[in-house]
Amino acid sequence: MTILNQLLQEVSELKERLYLSKKVFNVKDFSFYSGFKESHIYKLTSKDEIDYSKPNGKMVFFDKEKIDEYLLKNPVKAKTSIENIALEYSFRKKI
Repeated sequence: MTILNQLLQEVSELKERLYLSKKVFNVKDFSFYSGFKESHIYKLTSKDEIDYSKPNGKMVFFDKEKIDEYLLKNPVKAKTSIENIALEYSFRKKI
């Protein structure tokens, strides 16, 4: 049984790597990659909150780079980052 479990884990890891190497995602891929439910993804497309393509008028496709841009928008800086920026600014002002 341990060999079977090890093989299943390796197949699962290969599957994850395959997703990371894809350039174009469908809704299911997007859901797996982001953790969003498919219904939420369809809601994003209906509100035009994310770029997507519909080459045949039915299926929806996404560029992985656009997904990454969407997932990383509205960044929040950590408290230490803000403190460092403030310190650098105050040192520059004294000179």
